[in-house]
Amino acid sequence: MRHRSLLLAALAASATAQRPADTESISIAVLERAPRALDETSLLAAAKRAFGEAAFADPEKGFVTAKDGTAMVRFDATAILVSVTAEPAFDDVEAFAKKIDELRLRQAVLGHRAVLRLLVLDGPQSSAARLRELSRLAAELLGEDSLALSFSTEPRLFAITDTTKARLGENNPVRAMIRPDKVPILPAEDQAELDKAAEQARADWPKLLAAWQKKPKFAAVKMKFTEGEAAEHMWVSVAELDEQGGKGKLNNEPGWLKNIKAGTPVSFTREQIEDWLVDTGDEKPLGGYSLAVFEAQEKRRRARAEGTKPERTGDKR
Repeated sequence: MRHRSLLLAALAASATAQRPADTESISIAVLERAPRALDETSLLAAAKRAFGEAAFADPEKGFVTAKDGTAMVRFDATAILVSVTAEPAFDDVEAFAKKIDELRLRQAVLGHRAVLRLLVLDGPQSSAARLRELSRLAAELLGEDSLALSFSTEPRLFAITDTTKARLGENNPVRAMIRPDKVPILPAEDQAELDKAAEQARADWPKLLAAWQKKPKFAAVKMKFTEGEAAEHMWVSVAELDEQGGKGKLNNEPGWLKNIKAGTPVSFTREQIEDWLVDTGDEKPLGGYSLAVFEAQEKRRRARAEGTKPERTGDKR
């Protein structure tokens, strides 16, 4: 992320703002689907939600000023610079995206065309306190076009989900964002192996039915969901099951499909499933044919990263 160029812009925009030399520069960058306008009215409303009405009761001490894609939020001893850059965050977006395994995050990188940046120019001496203030304002500025974000203090990118706003409001927002959120969406390296796994899962439907009749703790089937040309393979928690198919609810939050969401009722046939999983209370769940393929894929990926040769083992179930 271009946090250094943001600092230069900040100094040019506010010559009076002085940051102590021993204070760490704290910034947040948000990948946006399109450039947004920074108007004083909406930015002040966001700042009031983040820091409270009282912080801006005196217009001499608490105010927002904006001009030409750059804005300043000032209250008490804090000054935050907000800016929008109408270009991607990376020199080669496609090359950067190829390095990302998780598809939700990869789509966010490929889909962004602008960057919203926030930088603390002045404020609490504690870096942790500065980060909390910046994160609170960032949370209020997130919108439908906000795709992913990064912190200057953490070398990773986070996809924005329906829990991001709440996480940014926690006492340690970086730790909160690192905490596992959504089930990762992973690309398939070996579609032929996944096709074989799906065939085996359908062939073993009687095993699923037998396990279901014993009233397991949890049962789910995996299906393909589509919207136009987009497709995602997700799990459905089972509520009813018979020899032909069953009913349940979507157990995953889609990465980019808009025509379905977690909790949506779903009906399925035996021929539609790609995998199934049953928790009987024993040490090892039943099914999980595609999971075995992804586990092998992950071992190969780690072996490539470490420069070692992975063991080739077959699925013996």
